[in-house]
Amino acid sequence: MALITKAELERRIGVHTLAELTSDDGSGQADNAIVDELLEEASDRAMGILWSGFPSEQQITDLMTADRAAKGAVLDIAAELAGMRRSGLQSEDGKTPYSGWAARAEKRLVEIAAGKRRAKGEAEAGTNARLGVRTRPDRRPIFAATKDNPRGPGGF
Repeated sequence: MALITKAELERRIGVHTLAELTSDDGSGQADNAIVDELLEEASDRAMGILWSGFPSEQQITDLMTADRAAKGAVLDIAAELAGMRRSGLQSEDGKTPYSGWAARAEKRLVEIAAGKRRAKGEAEAGTNARLGVRTRPDRRPIFAATKDNPRGPGGF
């Protein structure tokens, strides 16, 4: 399931640019099959990153609906994937159109999943499983035992 659409990617990089990067038959029109593959791959990469903080597919889908920064990150991954299709557009230093976009986007998604960057799409505190202790006042921290203190810091 793609988290982004062709229309959103066209708005991000432009209709003509997307057509140039995905048209293999010279028609000047974006090849829908190729675009769908790009959208799916970018979505899969984003889902793989976000699973660590959002344990259900529905939560990730809701996040994409509500948070433009998260959706923008997935679009940036798709843009770089599209740019990589045209080796003829590489610069002398080997960079393709949109080089570096995916790395920055993946970093942003990792920060959202880890709770370092709160997502606007988190409707209520605790949606992100990694933030449970910090955001759920009804939870109490569990003091783990260590080799120096086998009963834990709160033990008797």
